[in-house]
Amino acid sequence: FKTAVAAMFNRGVQDKSLKLGPAQMLNRLRQQHAESRFSLPTESEILILISTLTKSSKNNGGGLVSVSSTGGRRGRKSQLAPEVFEFINTMVEADPTVKPKQGLALVLEEFPDVPESIRQSIKSRI
Repeated sequence: FKTAVAAMFNRGVQDKSLKLGPAQMLNRLRQQHAESRFSLPTESEILILISTLTKSSKNNGGGLVSVSSTGGRRGRKSQLAPEVFEFINTMVEADPTVKPKQGLALVLEEFPDVPESIRQSIKSRI
């Protein structure tokens, strides 16, 4: 329902007379999606989304905003290259009893240019 709330928000950005508050947006969502009443967001969730959209709009120079349907991953990004990560997953699926030291040796055999700082991370994933 984030995209529907973003669409209502954008209508309000384009035409000030069409601005809606969280309660009004929730009522519109209830009218449009009567069959999904249990999965509708609450007023406070809509308010949080409006705040996020307002901030994005201001950063965007007061223009229209869009909401991506996939939420970003929270936390630190993995230092492992995707191909190393995939190799480790495949290795562990093939042999779940592989020991960390043996697994690290296999990874280093396949990817010899892995930095020393990432080796402990590799051992903890095996």
